[in-house]
This record gives sequence, C-alpha cells and structure tokens, in this order.
Amino acid sequence: MLAAIDDAIGDGVHILSISIGSVGTPPKYSEDGIALGALHAAKHGIVVSCSGGNSGPALATVSNLAPWMITVAASSIDRAFDSAILLGNGMTIKGQTVTPYKLKGNELYPLVYAGDAVVPGTPSNVTGQCLPNSLSPKKVRGKIVLCLRGSGLRTAKGLEVKRAGGAAIILGNAPANGNEIPVDGHVLPGSAVSSDDAIAILKYINSTRRPSATIGRARTTLDVSPAPVMTAFSSRGPNLVEPNILKPDITAPGLNILAAWSESSSPTKLEDDHRSVAYNLLSGTSMSCPHVSATATLLKSMHPNWSSAAIRSAMMTTASLGLECAIVLLKRRMQRGGLEKRIAEGQNSFVLVKWIP
Repeated sequence: MLAAIDDAIGDGVHILSISIGSVGTPPKYSEDGIALGALHAAKHGIVVSCSGGNSGPALATVSNLAPWMITVAASSIDRAFDSAILLGNGMTIKGQTVTPYKLKGNELYPLVYAGDAVVPGTPSNVTGQCLPNSLSPKKVRGKIVLCLRGSGLRTAKGLEVKRAGGAAIILGNAPANGNEIPVDGHVLPGSAVSSDDAIAILKYINSTRRPSATIGRARTTLDVSPAPVMTAFSSRGPNLVEPNILKPDITAPGLNILAAWSESSSPTKLEDDHRSVAYNLLSGTSMSCPHVSATATLLKSMHPNWSSAAIRSAMMTTASLGLECAIVLLKRRMQRGGLEKRIAEGQNSFVLVKWIP
C-alpha cells in the first residue's frame, strides 16, 4: 500500500480514496503502511479518505486511525426496496429485496422455518441459518423457507434454499442487525426482514399446522424516514492506537448503494451463480468512503488552495437539518429565549440550520 500511495503522489493526484483497512488489533502509526502513505500524501496537500471497516457494532473495531486521514463510517439512505410478505393469517410483513425473480401467481406457498427442515447431524446452534447442504429437500421442496442471518454469506443461504428445491427465501435479521436490511440479488425469489419481523414470522409458523405465505413484487420507496441512520456493521470507536483522537471522523451513505460491477463476476460472487450484471447494490464502508472522496473533490475544485486538514474540517463541521429535526431542537431551547412565536411563524416553511467552518 505504501508503494501504491507513493506512486499516486508521483502521478500528481489531489484525492486518494482507499477502501482498504485492517482487521483485529490495529498497527501503530509507524508500522501502518496506509497511515505512513497517507502522511506523505498529506504533506503534498492530498486528501486521503479511508474506509473505517465493517466490524460493528462491536466497540473499538474501527481501522485507519491516523489523524491526517478522513476515516469514514457507513449510514443508511432514504430509499428502500420494499417487497411485502403476506402471511396465511392475513398479516403483512414489510420486507426488502432486489432479486429479479418472482413467485408465480398470487397464491400462498407453504412456509417452513429452516431450523425445522435440516438434515440429521446439523449443529444445533446453526440449524436455522441455511448453511450449505444443511436443508432437507424432502422438507423444503416447493416451500418458502425462513432463514436467519448469522454464520455464512447471505446470498449463499439463498443458494442453499434453491439447491434443496425451495420456492423462495425469507432472510431474517439477527438481533444484532436490528432493522437494518441490506438487500441482495438472490438466485431465487426472496425478501429480507428485520429481527422483530423475523421473530413475528417464526411465531406465526409455530402457531399453525399449515403455515403459508407469499412474497410480493419489489418497488422502490423514496423519502424513507428516519435517514440517515448509522448501520450496525459500521465499525465503532474508540481509537485503540490513540484514544484521544476520535474515530471515525464522518459517516456517509453505505447501505444498499448502487455501484458499477465487473461483468466478469456474478452479483453474488458464488461459484454456482453464472449471472452477469453491469451494476450491483452493495453495502459497506467501501461504499461510503467514495462518497466522502467525491465531496472532497468538489471542495478541492472550489478551494484549490485549501489544505487536506481544511477540507476534512469543512466536511466534519458542516451540517444541515430539515424542518422536523430543526423544530425539535428549537422547542428544546424555547425556555431559554422565548422562541414560541418564531417557531409558529416557521411551521409552514422549511427550516435550515447550518454550521459553516
């Protein structure tokens, strides 16, 4: 990495976007190739933006910790890819999906929990997770299968359901994932749901002798609220190398981001997936880091004489709030300055609160 960064410095670049980091115990700055390279770049006025890592929500997992680089976390966007799940008892569950496959017709399909459809010998702690060769075709064929996140790749769980003859997959979050739903281009019809909704579906399965469900077509929903929200996978502080330096520095869109994709690789990267696509929806700080790099590029073009520290400061200390958030903040301060009248006058207008460095 140090050699690559030095080559970029020699090429005269203005911005470096590095979606690479370490896992485990972070190295000291003096032993960190990215940190050393970023320091050389900063001395040449180059802005260095780095991914913070995807090891959250555990504490002290963030990587790329040097103070002269911008360490980027990941947050959600105000767009969802809704795919409703209708259960046999009439309950509708809000799921999300981007798989191009759809169930035939509108009829209900038999529904089964993966933990009730495993082959003998499957470890008890992973029975519901649809790991490779864990499902019994006799118990799964023609059914929608509820699988839980945990061990294994999300897309590989869908491939296992397809291998066993399942009609579709419902992928449920683990409690640690909460309501955060990364969407995947599964190899069969499917939808992903939050942890609470996965529990609700499992309770329904256990409440009846013949559980059933169907999965509706996906549609894009805009202006989802609240957004942005920090993702669970985004690595957290504190900074293990130097706790007095706060990391990450900033967050940016990193959940379900549309990105260009090499057509030489399938959208799932699974060996048995032979599809080819030009674009894919991806999640991670490798997606959020380029957003910050692009913002730095715009600032650099507007202020070519600004140092990398000035650009980092401008992004970190600038924010805006829409009407709802601004009203909440103003109401909390009403007792301090008699703001009732000003709030009342602003109820029908957009309120912008902005800090400029």
